[in-house]
Amino acid sequence: MESRLTIRIEGPGVQQGKIALKDLQRIVHPLEQAVRALLPATEPAEQPGGRARKPQVRFLLVGSIGKGSATADLELDTSINQSLPSLEPDPLSRLVEGLGRAEEHLPTAAHRPIDRMAQNLPPGVDSVEIAVRGSDVRCRISRQDLGEPASILTGSFNVSGRLTAVDFEKGRAVLRVPPASPRSKRPRRIRLRFPDQLAGDMQSYARQLVTVEGIAELDSSDEIRSLEVLRIYADYDDRRAMWAPKLFTWPSAEDRIENVDIEAFLHEVHDVDEDDE
Repeated sequence: MESRLTIRIEGPGVQQGKIALKDLQRIVHPLEQAVRALLPATEPAEQPGGRARKPQVRFLLVGSIGKGSATADLELDTSINQSLPSLEPDPLSRLVEGLGRAEEHLPTAAHRPIDRMAQNLPPGVDSVEIAVRGSDVRCRISRQDLGEPASILTGSFNVSGRLTAVDFEKGRAVLRVPPASPRSKRPRRIRLRFPDQLAGDMQSYARQLVTVEGIAELDSSDEIRSLEVLRIYADYDDRRAMWAPKLFTWPSAEDRIENVDIEAFLHEVHDVDEDDE
């Protein structure tokens, strides 16, 4: 079984014979996931009666980064090399052939990491060419966002959260909403856009728990990117529980002082200052 791949990283941001380790990892890690998806489950189960596990996969960098954009030789390191040395077909060749030929069909679990790689290539990288060492099998993975405008999905939504910031000049606001997952502790923030006729409502509902109705723009994971506000309302005002009331109170009518002689007052204050000196 052939155990080496050669990857050639090209693009305007790639230096000759150099690449950041974090950028290389963004390319190599999806390849490891895709190769592992093509391997049979040969590892024993973790618990009695459980399912057999796929072997762990990692690529080792062999030698140095070559010149001519950035070229790296990777060696497959997995226990399957020792357990099934004559495994056919070779998973590396199957992966590269499946990516390079439309008629070849790869499992979804193998294709998904490669699709994510194409969507998240490091800045300045246009494409990655992958070749199986010792054969003519090769393919090219190009950025999926090059020359392709990102598709924006829209829909009507009602979103509840706390209105934390309002910019009346730009007609923008921020709504802080609870985390989408129980594991996440950080609240999410949704950008709002509102017309001038809703400026008064946005001002009166500042810092309150509100419900916003409008047209939302969604990203590829169905998360709300921004929302055009059509209506905003609050079920109740909970600000007193969050901010202590101001200590200042206006004097009552009985406590007010009227018909004050300003000159006498200033003369008295001036005399006090002179006595202090």
